[in-house]
Amino acid sequence: MAKNRTYPTRAIACQVCPWRGTRYFGKGILVEPCPVCGSRVRFAVAMPSDPAVTIDIKLIAKAA
Repeated sequence: MAKNRTYPTRAIACQVCPWRGTRYFGKGILVEPCPVCGSRVRFAVAMPSDPAVTIDIKLIAKAA
C-alpha cells in the first residue's frame, strides 16, 4: 500500500497583482511567475533565512 505523502508548502504572493497562493517548499519555489499576470512572486510571510526579494520591473513601473 502506498504511503500518503505530505509536502510542506509556503504561502506566496505576487509582487504586482493581488494573487496569492501556495507552492511546495523546496528548490525553485519562487522561480515560476504569477499565473495571473506573469510577474515575480515573493513569500507572503518572510522568514529571517529567506533571500532578499528582487523587485519586479513591472512593480517599479506601476509605482512611477
